[in-house]
Amino acid sequence: MSRFGDLPDAVRPGRVSAAAAAPGRVGPWGRVEAFFRRRGGGLLYWVVVCALFWISWKRVVETTKIASPDSIHYYGQALVFSGVSRPEAFRQSTALFDGWGWPGLVKSVEELLDWDLVRPRVAFPLLASPLVGAWDWAGMVALALALGAAFYAVTAAALLRRHGLVPALGAVLAVFGCQAWFFFAVTPLTEGLSALLLALALGCAWAYRRAAPSRAGAAGGGGPDRPGRFGSRLPRWLWLLGAGLLMLVFAFSRQAQLVPAGALLAAWAGEWIRSGRPRNSWSAPAAVIVGVSAATQVYQLIVYPLAELDQFRLRQSGETTWEALLALPRRFLGVTAFDIKYSLGKDPGLVFAMVLLVAAVIVAWRRVEVQMALGAALAGLVYHAVNGSDHLEFRYLEPGFFVYALAVGALLAHLAAQHPSPGAIRAAA
Repeated sequence: MSRFGDLPDAVRPGRVSAAAAAPGRVGPWGRVEAFFRRRGGGLLYWVVVCALFWISWKRVVETTKIASPDSIHYYGQALVFSGVSRPEAFRQSTALFDGWGWPGLVKSVEELLDWDLVRPRVAFPLLASPLVGAWDWAGMVALALALGAAFYAVTAAALLRRHGLVPALGAVLAVFGCQAWFFFAVTPLTEGLSALLLALALGCAWAYRRAAPSRAGAAGGGGPDRPGRFGSRLPRWLWLLGAGLLMLVFAFSRQAQLVPAGALLAAWAGEWIRSGRPRNSWSAPAAVIVGVSAATQVYQLIVYPLAELDQFRLRQSGETTWEALLALPRRFLGVTAFDIKYSLGKDPGLVFAMVLLVAAVIVAWRRVEVQMALGAALAGLVYHAVNGSDHLEFRYLEPGFFVYALAVGALLAHLAAQHPSPGAIRAAA
């Protein structure tokens, strides 16, 4: 059983894979991995990851503001949480953003702090409030950069452990070059925090499965876990509790609960189809994450009832909800086509990563990471359609970045013949 509990023992994430251990058996990419492993390939991998992060950060600093018009709401909330009065928070926020060339973003204290669409998003402003109290706007930037760096580090580590050196390096080069998603992850917005929380929650779900005393059959992931591995001696319910708490914070970071729910439902359904058992190793993690996501979504719709419906009607140019629903398909196709064309000119790396994600769904669809990525992407496209804004560069898909990267890694591992046999590929799925 692998570190994540659903790869065969032949594939040992983060070490020399079967392809590298027996290069004559599986092809040239295994020899490449063995070559780099013997010469400190792990160090090289992290040098590449850090270099890509630094280059992307420098590009953001040199070409754009480290802010977005939406940031004004989170800055105002952070000021209030740090002890500043509401009128003073409005004055400071508008003065700062007016000076950046964004005059008139908000016209009242209520519009800044009480807009129901952003009022539930308290997690990032709460975390930022001590830093804002000490360093003002620089504290917001410092927190956003730290969260973005942590998220990219978690994703890179998962790629290396799960797929081995060569596919992980390929996935990093292919996916980490998405400039638009990098901007959203390191800017004082909610995307970086929500993506990190989703990655950690999925880590808890995998740890829950890893801590299982035994799982029989390929679809269930094989036999008992090896003793002594991190997490295997902890009570399994602790991992479910951790996943639930992380999803609770996620829900009050950004209202994107459909994304983790879609990912876990896809993983559960995929194992149900393979094993024929609706009650399987993904049942409990899916129940917790989907349950918390659904409960918080319903709560937010009750407490903030008009915000999301008003936003939906506004973006679809409908006077009523029914008119907005009728306009939804046409608007969705138009916005998607516009974003693809816009990204081809401004951020071709994003389009390339999405092409690889589609290829992963076609080629490596048995892998659980690919199933998760498909579920998360479909859920993100729902938000993309409902919002209906241009120039978003598929921003609403970003919380699922972690599983998209793992899916691209799974595709490259498949193409690189990292698995010793088709049977092992089916077991890894």
